[in-house]
Amino acid sequence: MYMQAVKHSSVSSIFQKLKISVIAFSVFTICTLLCNNLNVRAQGKDGLNRLTNVDSLYTQAQVTLTVGGDIPKALALFNRVVALQPHNASAHGQLSQIYQHQGNYTRALEEIHLALADDANNEDYRSQLGVLQAQTGDYPGAAKVFQSLADSTKDDPAGYYLKAAWAYNMAKDYQKAIAALNKVNIDALGEQREPVLMDKLKIYAHLENVDSVLGLARKLIKLNPENPSYYVIAAFSEEEKKNPQAVIALMDTAVARFPDNPKVLQQAILAYDKYEPRKLEGFYDNLLASETYSDQQKAILFYPLVDIRKKDTLAESILEEKLPKLAFGTPPNKYAIMLYSGVAADKDGLSKGIEILRKGIALYGNDDYLWNELLNFTQKAGSKDSLQKYVDQAKMALPQNAIPYFYQASIDYDKGDLNACIGNLRSADRYNEKDSVVQDFNIYAFLAEVYQEQKIVDSAEIYFKKAIAIYPDAPMVLNNYSYLLAEQGRGLDSALAMSAKSLAAAPEEATFLDTYGWILYKQKRYAEAKTYIEKAIKNTEQPDAAIYEHLGDIENALGNRRQARKNWKKSKSLGNTSEKLEEKLR
Repeated sequence: MYMQAVKHSSVSSIFQKLKISVIAFSVFTICTLLCNNLNVRAQGKDGLNRLTNVDSLYTQAQVTLTVGGDIPKALALFNRVVALQPHNASAHGQLSQIYQHQGNYTRALEEIHLALADDANNEDYRSQLGVLQAQTGDYPGAAKVFQSLADSTKDDPAGYYLKAAWAYNMAKDYQKAIAALNKVNIDALGEQREPVLMDKLKIYAHLENVDSVLGLARKLIKLNPENPSYYVIAAFSEEEKKNPQAVIALMDTAVARFPDNPKVLQQAILAYDKYEPRKLEGFYDNLLASETYSDQQKAILFYPLVDIRKKDTLAESILEEKLPKLAFGTPPNKYAIMLYSGVAADKDGLSKGIEILRKGIALYGNDDYLWNELLNFTQKAGSKDSLQKYVDQAKMALPQNAIPYFYQASIDYDKGDLNACIGNLRSADRYNEKDSVVQDFNIYAFLAEVYQEQKIVDSAEIYFKKAIAIYPDAPMVLNNYSYLLAEQGRGLDSALAMSAKSLAAAPEEATFLDTYGWILYKQKRYAEAKTYIEKAIKNTEQPDAAIYEHLGDIENALGNRRQARKNWKKSKSLGNTSEKLEEKLR
């Protein structure tokens, strides 16, 4: 009895204790959850981060990116993943692709390197690294990555070898590019076969391997006989190998197949001129009588003769006999008239070219191309009275055309009437049409220069920017705009970059050297500035007052007072009458 009572008592006690523990655990859990909930509310996103499972957060980011297409939100989510789990290679890989898509290649490279640090053999990450290196100009690095992938992949390596070849080619490592391409079974590439063969041909051309170029050109002709470029390349290669019969055979085939292709016809003209003179004369006889070609095409086909006429009597005689017939035949050909005027001006002087253009204008009346050539030749001839006369006539013939106003602006500029010059340039801009003979670039560059001379800085800057937007690499415009900024003492880093581009185009040009040196002076890089200014003086045919004043300022900044004064005096002796110079001398 006792024992049973004890047992019963023990079980009851244990049950009671267990019951109390369960209740206590439940209370503890509820309190913990309540506290956590309060903490989440109090801490906002930080609290949520601690409670969020990283895998589900990654999944959410992936869905946001691939399904929702919300790149900014996906970027934020992946960044939260790597904040919680720094060694998550997949998240770093996704971040790399997002940054690449945004054009932030620096961050993209950082992220892919972090991904590779945790998953070094991942093929996708290695490929991404190669792509990014290529996009940032590290072609040797990209080639190395793609070559490694090609050598190690278990799947078909052709794609990686092609990428490696491309990167080697961009790095100008042509031997390795060919080696990579030689590991590809090009015949198995299907539609890619032709472009890959052409890439291979170009690389062999860089290596000056004529036999390989010729072999590939012949192979490409068989593969695609409808591409005229392959015949031209093959003919050029056969000429390099001194096989005239093969050259003529290729050109005959190409001319018959592509009778209106300019590249083929120009190459054929050169080949016939060199090896088959009778065929050349017959070609131009047929050209004059042909109704297949447009007026412009017929004129263009005389251009190869213009290039070789000075050392080739046959080309010269064909030009003299047949070009005038084309220009003033029935019907006349205005494109041939312009070419004929240029050939005649080059041989017999500008007056002869002007005479031919006036004859053409008498036939065509208000053709803006002929008027532009006439005004251009007259301006080059230096006859100011004749230029004004023809400008006035052009205004009558072309009342709402940019051409006469542009040349009138040039006349005004030479007279020193800058206000009238600006007015006529604005009229030229107003009347100018798309694809006009006078390009917008010429008008904007001219306006910028005149405003710069008038020291109307805001207007000059507007037109410099308009001109550069059309031709970003125009050396003189870049030089003048960068000098304007240097004079203003602002945007000096941008000015130096623009000046460097103009200097790269003409490294010995004194004006560009002076501008570059002057910007360096404004940046207080005096020793470097002096080097460029001294080189500018050395490269100037006629001593320039402004450059000597610049050198004086630099010597003064370097503490060389005597040399500074010497150069300032030299500047004054060359006609510099500025008040600033007088102040320096005082």
